[in-house]
Amino acid sequence: MGTAQTARADECALLPRAVELLEAAYDRGELSLGTLCQVHALLVDAPAGIGGRLRNVPAVVRLEGLMTFVPPPAAAARSGAEMFAAALTEQLSTASQDVPPPVLAAQASARFTDLHPFADGNGRVARAIATWLLVRARHQHGALHVVIAALSARRAGPAPSRIKSVGRELWLQNVGLWH
Repeated sequence: MGTAQTARADECALLPRAVELLEAAYDRGELSLGTLCQVHALLVDAPAGIGGRLRNVPAVVRLEGLMTFVPPPAAAARSGAEMFAAALTEQLSTASQDVPPPVLAAQASARFTDLHPFADGNGRVARAIATWLLVRARHQHGALHVVIAALSARRAGPAPSRIKSVGRELWLQNVGLWH
């Protein structure tokens, strides 16, 4: 199994715990940059020493060697992530039924990845945030990110065994969307 597949399988296995962390923090009224750092530490392989640590250097996002995005400077990304957590808390506490859960999840994911507060793993944290928002809204496809991760890492073994905490029924319900 390749490195990308291993990372997806790991993300798949850890995503339910990340959702629990976000929900618990929100329930306590403590959804913050610290919570996002905890989620990052959970989802990012710690041997590199970056799990849970905000970047303190400029960043450039590249795809196949081409620069595709220049995130804000580190200090601006940090303050932006703090404001993101506060704004998301406010938005959820005054949530309007006018914004469908998938739209809210997509907007939050895009805002977070644009901030790019971590050196690596911003997409993983953004997917955890989006999944949490869908799960908390009891959206019928709330675990879709888990299913996508499972399907992309399919060679690692049967997907249901890697996402058993999400539940076999939910996996079976959502996997039908991709066949």
